[in-house]
Amino acid sequence: MDDSSAVGMLILYILIYIYFAYTLMIIANKTNTENSWYAWIPIVNLYLMCKIADKVG
Repeated sequence: MDDSSAVGMLILYILIYIYFAYTLMIIANKTNTENSWYAWIPIVNLYLMCKIADKVG
């Protein structure tokens, strides 16, 4: 793998992460879950997903 494809993969990963975090934050806001900004922190966003699931279920 050359440098340009590695950079491309990194950019793709970052864009996917931004999309995932943004949509998780929107879902948290719609369910009135506290600290919706946790969606942007890796690992902590798993805690946020569990809080959202607890409210929905």
